[in-house]
Amino acid sequence: MNKNTENKTTMSATYARMSTRKRKLLNAAFIILFILVFAAVNVLSMALVEKFPGLEKDLTAKNAYSLNTVTDEYMKYLEKEINIKVLLEEEQILAIDSTYGYQVNRLLKEMSKYDKVNVEYLEIAATSVKAMTEKYPDIDWTSPDNFLIIENAKSGKYEALGVYDIFAQGYDANYELMINGQYLEQSVLTSAQKITADKIFKVAFSIGNGEFFNPNSEFYNQFTYLPYFLQDNAYEVENLNLLTETPSEELDVIIMMAPTVDLTADSAQALTDWLHNDGDKGKTLVYVPYDQAKEMPNLDLFLEQWGMKVTRGYISENDMSKAMSMGDNAPNLFPLMDYYDNTFTDTLQNKYLSVIMPFCMPVEITNEELAVPMLTSSDTADILVPTDSQEQPVETIKSEGKPLAGAAASAMLNDDGKRSNVVVWGSFDALKNDWTYSSYSGNVNNITYFINLLNTMTDNDSVIVVESADLAADYLLVTSAQKVTIGIIFILLIPVAVMATGIVIWNKRRHR
Repeated sequence: MNKNTENKTTMSATYARMSTRKRKLLNAAFIILFILVFAAVNVLSMALVEKFPGLEKDLTAKNAYSLNTVTDEYMKYLEKEINIKVLLEEEQILAIDSTYGYQVNRLLKEMSKYDKVNVEYLEIAATSVKAMTEKYPDIDWTSPDNFLIIENAKSGKYEALGVYDIFAQGYDANYELMINGQYLEQSVLTSAQKITADKIFKVAFSIGNGEFFNPNSEFYNQFTYLPYFLQDNAYEVENLNLLTETPSEELDVIIMMAPTVDLTADSAQALTDWLHNDGDKGKTLVYVPYDQAKEMPNLDLFLEQWGMKVTRGYISENDMSKAMSMGDNAPNLFPLMDYYDNTFTDTLQNKYLSVIMPFCMPVEITNEELAVPMLTSSDTADILVPTDSQEQPVETIKSEGKPLAGAAASAMLNDDGKRSNVVVWGSFDALKNDWTYSSYSGNVNNITYFINLLNTMTDNDSVIVVESADLAADYLLVTSAQKVTIGIIFILLIPVAVMATGIVIWNKRRHR
């Protein structure tokens, strides 16, 4: 008999010699010890999760409380340390919206587990407002909507985010404002890009030639979302008056949104010089023509030098599978354009969606060595040209089986392969709020394609797009009160119930 077998035999014999009363007491002691250990493990687990949020596991179907893989990759390999300072207490975040507030709070705690990310909840009431004002002077400390500060830990450069930079607003069935989503990850990553990037790309909207981005334009309010989308994608946005200002070499992109007045010869030359950039190139001009504008010889001559020409009239789509019906409007004038190639579609998440180009002016390629189409119609589309004749108000020009270009791009390269670009985008309607941020915009790729086009033209590969998890499904949502209730159940009630059951069984066996 080996030593282990001998020990086991000895223990069995000892247990057998115990009195029945002693065995029952020993069993009861073991039960109580087990319950105490069980309760202690629960308490310790909750304390550890509170201290180290990364230990908490997300069991929801869509990982609604876990960071997107894009965010995870970005923060995992972040080279520069960032501080995320939360200006609201956790209870205040939940008060904004119990569902999405809880999700945002959880995601903030998830961010804190990365080595280069410091998440700190500030108690503003206990913090000197004067000190905060001096350190972060660009923040309006009188506003109740301040939420986050994203700060470069080394340089001190920072971005401030308000409540509605984080939470998405919508309307309920009674047309009352409500929170219907959140974009915490996108907002944090966009700000992090701005404060850590070695280069910030700058976009200027020209306003001196009657463009729609001039605040005095009657169409100004119909294009308000485009600047916000650019800012959300880490671009800095400003205005530029080409009549009185010379484009700065710091600008990367100029957008001329439907000018109603022709460029002067000096302005056209200033644009040419800016695009040439002393031979360094690296600039992009986006020209969006206005269909009601009068003759523009200087702009036409400028475009001719880049191998393109805007044709008067509208693309009329005869293939109704490539057109969208919009109420009483003729669907043929709302063509859904095909992508000419994949140059500007590589990062599109929904490549099967088209770009709608309402009342689109055709772009003719006059020099194929310089310019190429970007968006094209079907090969059955025609051109409708308005006339001054009452008998024949519209003239039809047949395309003769060749797709028409709704947008085109031209490039000139320097010896190092760096290029400057001129884009002609034939439909200003395509960039209205109706097609960039509305109930229709989710069915087309207008804004995503346009932003991707700029990213490609500028070689801006730092833009990150994050899709937030949707809570409009059946998830197990746990509020603070529910969390306390669950804690009481597992730490107190279940152990007590187990103990009571053990005592009852022990008591019955004791009287046998």
